[in-house]
Parts: sequence; C-alpha cells; structure tokens
Amino acid sequence: MAKFIDASNILNMRTLAQSGDREFVPTLRAYCQALKLAFPDPAEIESWKVYKDYLLDADFPWTMLALRDKDGTLLGGIQFQVVTVGGVWLKKAIWAEHIWLVKSKDARNYTNLHTLLTIASEQFKATGAQIVFFEFNDRAKMSDEELATDSRSGVSTQKRETMWARFNSYVLTDHRGFLAPYTQPGMGGEDPVEYLSLGFFPVNCKPLQGNRLLVGDYEKLLIAAHITIPGITTKDVSVQKNVAALRTYTAAGRNYFRYVPLAKTTLVRIAADRLDTTRVSTPRS
Repeated sequence: MAKFIDASNILNMRTLAQSGDREFVPTLRAYCQALKLAFPDPAEIESWKVYKDYLLDADFPWTMLALRDKDGTLLGGIQFQVVTVGGVWLKKAIWAEHIWLVKSKDARNYTNLHTLLTIASEQFKATGAQIVFFEFNDRAKMSDEELATDSRSGVSTQKRETMWARFNSYVLTDHRGFLAPYTQPGMGGEDPVEYLSLGFFPVNCKPLQGNRLLVGDYEKLLIAAHITIPGITTKDVSVQKNVAALRTYTAAGRNYFRYVPLAKTTLVRIAADRLDTTRVSTPRS
C-alpha cells in the first residue's frame, strides 16, 4: 500500500540534536540505515557518527530533514548545506547532498517525489542562495560494474538521470558541449568518486539556460564545498585534480562555462565522452 509524505510531520534532525533529546542517536542511526540502501556506494555518504557531529555543531550550516508519513514512518530525506562561494557573481550556493526516498515501492511514487522536491525548494529558497547544485551518477563516466552497483538502490542510473532532466535541471558545459570537470573526494576515507557530475537549479536568480558562469566562480564553488568534508583540504588529490583541469582550460583562453539543460546533453555525454575522457581539453587555435 502506498505511503505518502506528510509535510506537517517533517523531523528536523538538527533541532532534535540540539535539544539533547535521547531519541536523537537511535533516530539518526535508523535514518542512516535507510540512506545506505538508497546509496549503496559507501564513498557517496558519510557515517552516522560524522552526521552526528555535523548536526551537533551549531556553527556548521548543514541540515538534515527526515520526511515521514502521518504515522511517523520514514519515507525519505533531504540533506544540504549552505556554501559561501565568494565568487564574482556566485556568492552563495546550496549543496543538495542527498535528496532521496527510501528503497520501498510503497514510498517511491510520483506524489512523494513531487512533495520531496517542493519541500526542498522551499528550504533552499529561504537561505538566500542563488543556485542549488547536486551530484548525479553520470552514465558516461561509469563502468558496467559501477552501473550494476548503482542499480542496487532500486532505481537505475538512467531512470534517475531522466528524473532530474524532467525536473529541468541544468549542467555546465564547455565550448564543445562536454560537462565541466568534476571529481568528488571520497567520503569517510573512501577513494575519490570519479563517475559523478554536477547538476544545477536556479533558486534566487534568473533562469539559467544560456547564461554563463566564470570558470573561477566554479573553481571557488568546488573548493568551498569540498573542504567542508572531514579530512579534505585544498591539498587533497581530488581537489587538485579539479583545479588542474580548470587551470588548463583557462590557460587556453576559455573563461566561462555555459548552463545547458541536462536533457540536451545525453548524446554528447554518452557517445562522445566515452571516446574522450578528458572532457575539458585545450581548444584548437
């Protein structure tokens, strides 16, 4: 039987943590058990102990919302943080780290997906951030083994990408149509995650389609986000890899990326990216 998110029964895990409620730890652990089923690659999520530290830190702008039905059954979650970028145009962004529904046919339906994204949008807009960015598993970067692992979440990589495309998400592309470079540092000491790309939604700004973002603003965004991960600094190999790719691009005289709807990039990513893994290359003179 289908279960539906009750917007009046959202549990703010930060509020629960800060209150000193004895139910905080068991509630968090139960939440994280469901999260692991939705994200089977351990490099994509952090341990419940790390999340506990995030929520207990009054100065860290990180939020975890547990979405429940009217009876209190967990149906999904929203995890995000406010990232101060300090770029030329991009001053503040939202890193939507995980927006998810539990691995259950009862929970995974269009009504809950719509409710989930509506709640997330309201939360994001209230921060004053200009854009939201999120990671998605990019089929163009994934091996057959990684695709098989991803399918254990209960939703195929292709279906998840199609969902984001239908909700009018954007990506940043270079002059050839390849996506801006991105590697995520591994969570909790795991290896870096090479198969992710970034998607974007406008929040408190004009529609993104056709607009440009300075490569320097993009670089600052990645660094500001990644150094919030425990143990990650600007010396991290993944951070350095991102920076090096971007510096190579600007050294060739390219200073902008352009926002393009995700749905329009499938052909270039799936066909051409498998032939050219550099994605951002030195432009021809």
